Amino acid sequence: MERKFERQRATREFIVEFKRKREEWKAMERERMEEENRRIKEYAQTQEQRQEQAKAEKRAREEALNKVQHALAQQIKRDREEREEQELVRQELYLEEQERAIRRRERDELEIRIKQRLELQRERDEQMEFKRLRDIEIKQEEDRFRQQVRSMIDR
Repeated sequence: MERKFERQRATREFIVEFKRKREEWKAMERERMEEENRRIKEYAQTQEQRQEQAKAEKRAREEALNKVQHALAQQIKRDREEREEQELVRQELYLEEQERAIRRRERDELEIRIKQRLELQRERDEQMEFKRLRDIEIKQEEDRFRQQVRSMIDR
């Protein structure tokens, strides 16, 4: 009889310890997810800041370009007709090349951001699947343990 009580006490202690460890694990998992969410939010904020900075730089470039174009227009008025046409053609080609380079750079940066986001999402999906499988294993382990406890009690 005393052995039975001892087994029941040991079983209760095991269950209490198991639940405590499970709660610790859940808390750690929750903290990890919160940290991951914070990093994703921080990453998104960084990307938004970069975009805003790029817009500001583009506006500054456009303003500077407008000033250059105004100065060129005054110079062109003083130059011969042929030089006027050649300078405009060169300036337009230069600006088009710059714009193409800027668009290419922006496209490359966007592709990198998309790849990073997809990688983060893939990692998150893998972690969620791992957690789901781990939860199933824990539940199966609990069910086996309950079955063992029942069989021990039934004896």
